Amino acid sequence: MKKFNLRQAIKQPSLRKAEAGQSLVEFAIALPFLIILLMVMVEVGFLLRTHTSIVAAVRESTRTASASGNSDPFGTDAAYTPTQTDGDAQVVNLVNIMVRDGGSNPTKTLDSINLVMSYRADSTAGRTSSSPSASGAGDGTARVWPIVTTSVGPPRTINPGQTNFIEGSPYQRIFARTSGTTGTFSTQVLQGSACTSALTLAGFASTTSPNSFPCGRNWDTSATAAAVNQPPRKTDLFVGTTNAGGCNTSKFCQDPWNPVFRRCLDIDQGITTDITQANTSSAYFNNPATSSEWIGVRIDYTYSWATGFFPMPAMKLSDRSVKILEPNPASCS
Repeated sequence: MKKFNLRQAIKQPSLRKAEAGQSLVEFAIALPFLIILLMVMVEVGFLLRTHTSIVAAVRESTRTASASGNSDPFGTDAAYTPTQTDGDAQVVNLVNIMVRDGGSNPTKTLDSINLVMSYRADSTAGRTSSSPSASGAGDGTARVWPIVTTSVGPPRTINPGQTNFIEGSPYQRIFARTSGTTGTFSTQVLQGSACTSALTLAGFASTTSPNSFPCGRNWDTSATAAAVNQPPRKTDLFVGTTNAGGCNTSKFCQDPWNPVFRRCLDIDQGITTDITQANTSSAYFNNPATSSEWIGVRIDYTYSWATGFFPMPAMKLSDRSVKILEPNPASCS
């Protein structure tokens, strides 16, 4: 009987062709999975890059706006020359600079933003007591950070002693683009139907406001503008009359989160009637009746998948950051 020679069998062309065919079949089976894996990695990479740029812009703008305190958006001259040192200017400038893409469309991510807003965050959310006192009792950990609305009485907002003050005006400013619906943002805020649409898209339960400016108010800097329509100064906090049928007509009521009305250090601002702790105490910074206000910055955007390989709809994503207004005497006057 003739012995089987394995070495000679391997050298036979028919066996080599069979092995090559088997490898080709295996590769054809694995290829779709490899392509899907590669595309998933590409899509996740683009998503992480986009979201990282949004997160960085939110964090940095919050930090810088916090350090800006209640700096005036305009100079003291009659022309109301912009100072570019206030918190709102810091927010929009950093968003415009940091949210950038490479390639032929550097504003692709910037154009996808639906909402850029700064607001006063409620540091009382999540407290162990529903009525924190000036002595620090009831302090807890803030978990929710909702938007503050104007109110009368404790915990003190910024309008103690006001009577007939209609509650519910939000401490928020939602920024408009420089022009059109794409491109860079400005310190001007949305008005009318544009404001309502932005609030609805952001998921706010109510788009109404007693002061009719739920996104903040744009003030008139022209030389011919009436005094009541010119940008507020710190002395304009309660200038105005009380309207029994609506909100107090002071500039504060119409635009409560205007940079000049932000409280960044009570002691430096001469408000001492409700101060019972030193400003170095943790109770001071955790108590809404005494501490500086907390500023929040939020950005909402729509992410469209980069390659279009997967038939998935665009995603609506959001990020926000909150920080206490820094007790910096240089910017808190």
